[in-house]
Amino acid sequence: YWDERYKKAKKNLFTEWYCGMRELRPLFDPLPRTASIIHIGAGNSQLGFQLYDFGFRSIINVDISPEVIANMQQSKMTLSRQGCEWRVADVTSMAEYGNGQFDISVDKGTLDALMCSAGSAAKVELMFHEISRVLKPDGGLAMFISFGNHMK
Repeated sequence: YWDERYKKAKKNLFTEWYCGMRELRPLFDPLPRTASIIHIGAGNSQLGFQLYDFGFRSIINVDISPEVIANMQQSKMTLSRQGCEWRVADVTSMAEYGNGQFDISVDKGTLDALMCSAGSAAKVELMFHEISRVLKPDGGLAMFISFGNHMK
């Protein structure tokens, strides 16, 4: 589904789900700019670029779609921001990332997408496990921006 969606979206390179840095700034203001960030299910969001422009220099944007990652890697916005990387990864199995590798995990809509898929409970459990694993055990921060009411 996602590869097809991103093939069609090439004309409009960026899509922002729910909100952008303008709305999220109060959450990031107190955080050290030296923090390493993994942006889960980044798609073609500009959030990674916005975090870079806000002073963060270690940002890995991941998505399951090779199509969107290739598009974002070729973007002029990526080429001008060393330390803002785009990589293919499945958030339910991120073996390519080490235990405790990141200070912050940001998800903006991936939880919602998984909740709408077949086998959602198992997928969400795997995603939470992987996020917990790649975050630093002594103070890693996981942010989930969601539209749904499944968090009740």
